Amino acid sequence: MGKLMSSSRRVAGTGSGFRRGGGSGGEMCALTCVTQMAGSLQGESSMTEFNTKNQLPYRFNDRFNPVQLGKFCSVMNTTIDCVQPCSGGQGKQMADAVLTLARFVCVDSFMRHVPCIHGVNKEQKSACDSKCSSEKSTLERTMTRQPSTMRDIQDMLGQTCEYMDCDTDCDYAKVSQKCGVEAAKAYVGYFKKSIDSAKSLFDIMGLQIPIPSSCNNVGVGDD
Repeated sequence: MGKLMSSSRRVAGTGSGFRRGGGSGGEMCALTCVTQMAGSLQGESSMTEFNTKNQLPYRFNDRFNPVQLGKFCSVMNTTIDCVQPCSGGQGKQMADAVLTLARFVCVDSFMRHVPCIHGVNKEQKSACDSKCSSEKSTLERTMTRQPSTMRDIQDMLGQTCEYMDCDTDCDYAKVSQKCGVEAAKAYVGYFKKSIDSAKSLFDIMGLQIPIPSSCNNVGVGDD
């Protein structure tokens, strides 16, 4: 979702998504936390590669690498603690929306399933790449263009969700079989939280983007 959200901020003309200059203490508090988070994620080469993959239409489950996800969560948990005491305002709302997925993922109840999910993902890679090749190719073509309108953002969001839905559908039964029902629910929940985070950011940024129906279908029937 990284490419989608950066494009959305550019189209909306909101820069980083936070008001700069003249912001309240709460605004600057949250901005400082998120700026530190970005610096930490960009400061290590392995994390840079991890984040790059999360912004491109690789198989979405490539991000379930236990070692890299552990490093990611270390940074995100520090950011959550940093943002927590900040007062309200747009900055705090934006930071909380950015951290929606981290709050779901970076806890023991989710992380204990990650090694097994990652193993299934590796086993299923060839089959799911083949099954979802059309959705992936469509999304790749869209992502090579620079979105310039709200419709462009809506199209990118819809195609992202179509690819997510295909990928989760491809892996779900095998995750449930090998890792257990709770792991499968956590797996689907990951993608739903990604979409929830995008929706929240759109609302906060005042973007009038109708959510494509494909985004409401991700994981439906799986969990």
